[in-house]
Amino acid sequence: PRKRRRIHLISRHPIKEQQFDTHQDWMMDLTACQRIKDMGGEGRPRRQERFAGCSCWKERRETIIQERVAGTITPALYRGEQGLNWAIER
Repeated sequence: PRKRRRIHLISRHPIKEQQFDTHQDWMMDLTACQRIKDMGGEGRPRRQERFAGCSCWKERRETIIQERVAGTITPALYRGEQGLNWAIER
């Protein structure tokens, strides 16, 4: 039998179950943007346009920090009998 261990989870933010820690606009590559534009859509998301137009690495880094969603973990880590939510509620 395994010895049970205690783990203390400390977080500045409530845990949020989300597949990625950013908005889906950041997941589109240029090919996908062009395909959307060809189908009558907007094309490249505004978030990506602003980021591409910024030449200062400090501003780019600040944008990355602002766009991240704090406290996110993937569903694979959160759900199920061995997931984090299960462990917390036990």
